[in-house]
Amino acid sequence: MRLFDIFKKNKEFENKKDDLFSIPCDYDGYDFIFKRNITNPSIYDEITKILTNDKISIKNMKEYKDLTINSDIDVFYEFYDKWMELLRNNKFVIHLDKYMDMNSFAKHINEVLLNIGCSDNIDEKEIVEKYNNELKKYSLDNKEIVDNINYDILQANVMAVELRKLGYELICFFSGFDNDDKTIIPINKINEFKRLEESNFDKTELIKEIENNFKITLPKDYIEYISKNNGFAGNLNGEYCDLWKLEDIISLNEEYKVQEFFPNLIYFGSNGGDEAYAFDKSNNMCIVSIPFIGNEEDKIIIANNFEEFTNNHSKK
Repeated sequence: MRLFDIFKKNKEFENKKDDLFSIPCDYDGYDFIFKRNITNPSIYDEITKILTNDKISIKNMKEYKDLTINSDIDVFYEFYDKWMELLRNNKFVIHLDKYMDMNSFAKHINEVLLNIGCSDNIDEKEIVEKYNNELKKYSLDNKEIVDNINYDILQANVMAVELRKLGYELICFFSGFDNDDKTIIPINKINEFKRLEESNFDKTELIKEIENNFKITLPKDYIEYISKNNGFAGNLNGEYCDLWKLEDIISLNEEYKVQEFFPNLIYFGSNGGDEAYAFDKSNNMCIVSIPFIGNEEDKIIIANNFEEFTNNHSKK
């Protein structure tokens, strides 16, 4: 009798359903927490371009303009909320919370797919049925689930399986506060997303080191450019231009004894000949040219900002 009791208990254990809240996520997540003095704000512009196929720009958003590598977390969340609102309103991001049922989630997914140029869609009736069938495999507080409750992780897991059949991945954003915001990217762009995260981390560390070394804040347009092109040598608007890699800026400034002779200048490149290009921190970080062998009086303002420099760096 005792052995039979043990056998019954074991059978009950084997048949016990996993708790709904114990299931792991089966979709990609990206951590976009802002870290002061580390996170390069231009990463959010790059993310937007990938998500929207360049259909939306955030460069004119006031909150984006206000966000710098030195911003505090409150400034970041002001930006993040407006950024997500923009992407949701334009049907590139879905806010999946406990109030959204599977049918509504599927409708929003199809809107995003259409918006990013996908000719396929999710069968809304079929996906709801698959979700309900999956729901039956779990218990809640050791009780059978009898109602069709909304559980975002299970909803997202079921959706992710179907999206992969179409060549897409469901991803969620984690801002340090919540991870309810979901979007879709082609599977072949996942590595691009991951490289973006990795390269941003590497460059932000270098940017932080440069800014600390020279006690400056690098211009935002320069950071945006250098985050995509770490170093450049070639023709720029009809003239040769050599933009130094971030990792070389401190050492080359030391080699040319810039801080000793021109304490307000930070060299960041050259014309490939006898002239250096520099930020002038005594004049709103405007860009000047100056001979490698020259005096303070030899410097010439050639651009008010880096964007102007890249558009027409030969301006005198």
